Amino acid sequence: MELFDHQDNNTICLYADNQNEIDRLNNCFYNHYNANYLKEYLEDIFPYLQHITIVRNGMPVPRSEFFPSGKKVYAYRKDECSKLLALVHSHESNLEYLLGQLPKYVSQAILAMLSFGYASEETLNIFDASKAIVHNDKDYYYYYSNPKMAKYMGIFCSVYSISRTDYTEQYLYIPDFLRNIYSRVLLPHITFQAMFSEEPQQGLAKICAEKEFITAFPVITGMHRQDAINCSGMKIGSVVAAKVFKCTNIQEIIPEDIRKQQKINLGQYFIPSLLQVLDKRKSGNVENYVKEAFSYLTCTIPGIMLPALLPHIKGFRAKYLEGSGRLYWGQFIKECLEFAPDKWMSLEGLLDYVYTAPGNAFYGCQLAHFRDMNIRNAITGELIYPDTQWEEIDLEYVRALAAAMYALGIVEIAVDTNDMDYTSPAERIRQIRLTELGKYAIGLSNKYVSQSIVSKDWFRLDPDHLIVFSTSENNPYESLLAEIATPIGCGRFKIDSGSFLKKCRTLSDVKEKISFFKDYISSDLPDIWKDFFENLKKHCNPLTKEKEDYIVLKINGDNPALVRLLTSSSQLRKMILLVEGQRFLIKKDAMKQFVDIMKDNGFLL
Repeated sequence: MELFDHQDNNTICLYADNQNEIDRLNNCFYNHYNANYLKEYLEDIFPYLQHITIVRNGMPVPRSEFFPSGKKVYAYRKDECSKLLALVHSHESNLEYLLGQLPKYVSQAILAMLSFGYASEETLNIFDASKAIVHNDKDYYYYYSNPKMAKYMGIFCSVYSISRTDYTEQYLYIPDFLRNIYSRVLLPHITFQAMFSEEPQQGLAKICAEKEFITAFPVITGMHRQDAINCSGMKIGSVVAAKVFKCTNIQEIIPEDIRKQQKINLGQYFIPSLLQVLDKRKSGNVENYVKEAFSYLTCTIPGIMLPALLPHIKGFRAKYLEGSGRLYWGQFIKECLEFAPDKWMSLEGLLDYVYTAPGNAFYGCQLAHFRDMNIRNAITGELIYPDTQWEEIDLEYVRALAAAMYALGIVEIAVDTNDMDYTSPAERIRQIRLTELGKYAIGLSNKYVSQSIVSKDWFRLDPDHLIVFSTSENNPYESLLAEIATPIGCGRFKIDSGSFLKKCRTLSDVKEKISFFKDYISSDLPDIWKDFFENLKKHCNPLTKEKEDYIVLKINGDNPALVRLLTSSSQLRKMILLVEGQRFLIKKDAMKQFVDIMKDNGFLL
């Protein structure tokens, strides 16, 4: 609270410096509330505005500009009410003064709504603001009485009721145009810059998978080239994802009990986005694949990605995203990473800012939709309510997105290794920072130098037999042989026609597998290997399927006259190409002539 001493040291100032903000809020109050609502609220707070001095640019302003001379509040017009309320809310000091006069539960209730979006009575209790909702006397015949808003709360928030089978849920929420105003006063520490730091929070462990992913990239692309993995949309089975992910050597961050219970692993978070690119492109370097995969992750709407990234949340319906800024989550995260590429970004801080930022549209599910949905967390078995959805859905969605970017080598993550109370797969992720690969993927750098994809030293070919030797006990690329060879022990793999042609359908498939072998296993082929590959190509398509130019005809029953005609007519014998039992062949282009001859001899076909 600040004092103005032009008249006396006890006079309180209301600042009217920002005329544009006063005009904007005047419009909002006027359109959001009816006249009686505004008057009732003004009557409550009017005693605190009796002896104030209005100041604009350091100079007093006539009170009559905002307080109609000689009028009681009940005589104010609607536009006069809205203008005075606009003045009070247009400056942080004005609002600090007003909140300082009202009961503490008012500011606590507003804080609850800022923190959770929608505040139930249970949430208000946590903030010691239960007086914001006043219950009528309970009726013995009803499970839940119908509450109303307490004095002073009318203008600060709106109330919404959700009727259930045997009770009614009441939620308070702040209108959009007031959220940022109250945030500046009650949450001054939440700013865009506040989500970034030079180092992770104390006690967090840093994990980076950039090198591991680059090393694993040929394994994934190799398996994809051999049709060992495929993906439709964002769906991929946990078994396939686990099989591929096992070959990457990337540190798993999803707890084992959740992996078993929910049949989810980190591979399911990043493999689909990569496969979207692999399905469209047959060649390219790792960094460009990652660049396109990152674009897919951040541009794909959550409507598709929510089930993929939040497999433990059940009960979503399409309407969950209606009117929600969640549609722009990916782009917003991309912009934040671009803003501070060398700093650590707090995911909790990101959400804090998003839900209190000016003009944000990142509201949770509209309250009306909760009447039609029972959204629950399958790990805890608990229902998700309007005032828990930000933490249980939005934050976890962002964390899952971070997990996918971590596995792709785009960001390094800071995780809380001491958090053992898991309620979601990626819950332990707290902060993220771009890697060098991530800076290239996001478009902040024009060049990225990566290590070679596969060193040819990992394998050796037997010059006399079709056997491949793995030259290392922990060879990460042995899985590349899974679709073309048979393991015979001691790091040896036998290749024959059957194993190599598995899943091949055309000569093009065979050539692709040979090219894959040269790229990933060995390009230095002994003669026995060259002959093997040449014979495979030569032996492709040895038979040609003739075009079906013939019609098969069958003699129905015992018909000596017909048999006599077919065997005695020189014209018909020339048309009949093959006879077997009661069936014979006629060329299609001779069929019309055959029918005419038969008609001439009294047979109608």
